[in-house]
Amino acid sequence: MKYILITPNRESNILSLNEAYIKPIAEYGLTPVISGYFSDAANYIDDVIGILLSGGGDLGKNLLDEPIHSAAKNIDDERDLFEAKIIKSAFEKRIPILGICRGAQVLNSTFGGKLKQDTPNHVQNLPRHKASHDIYIKSGTKLYEIIGKNQIKVNSFHHQCILKAAPFFEISAISQDNITEAIECSLNNYFCMGIQWHPEAMTNEYSKRIFKAFLDNCAEYQAVNCRHF
Repeated sequence: MKYILITPNRESNILSLNEAYIKPIAEYGLTPVISGYFSDAANYIDDVIGILLSGGGDLGKNLLDEPIHSAAKNIDDERDLFEAKIIKSAFEKRIPILGICRGAQVLNSTFGGKLKQDTPNHVQNLPRHKASHDIYIKSGTKLYEIIGKNQIKVNSFHHQCILKAAPFFEISAISQDNITEAIECSLNNYFCMGIQWHPEAMTNEYSKRIFKAFLDNCAEYQAVNCRHF
């Protein structure tokens, strides 16, 4: 069975995942599978056609080459290591990757990008499905091709954020206060993208387009690389 692997949040040995991450995959007709963090990442990759990195706590010492900020919370070193390994394996095979919030930060840090460890006042008081601020999307990027606009409103639920994009990645969207809101791999014809906000929690057309673009690329990867003879 070919599937899209989703990495869930973990606190006190309890895995949790908002079903909003799963629903678009199932509706598309692909199979979502939620991973644990207790096995070698290499065991997971053979049947994977896409990686969805969900939100969660802050990144720790295994991904940040600097002292950990005193405001950091909910660090899961084992999750950090697992996700970094599976990201690298997926990247080598050009398996599509979509990182959301924490997932975008893990994606960037895995390839040598830098994070800002403390970004106060970026957790909105509005419900998760409500937008709270504008972002500005760079023309000519994959994200612009998906959204079709230079400016949209999004939600905000993060503590850390991307400070410097990793090699082979570019910043494709920023907020009105100059926070990085999206990164994407600069390699042609490869969908590998990190989104700082939570599109899975929103119901607007732009959020649906992001998931559709990711899932289109997963289906294409399966069609090209997973043929049965």
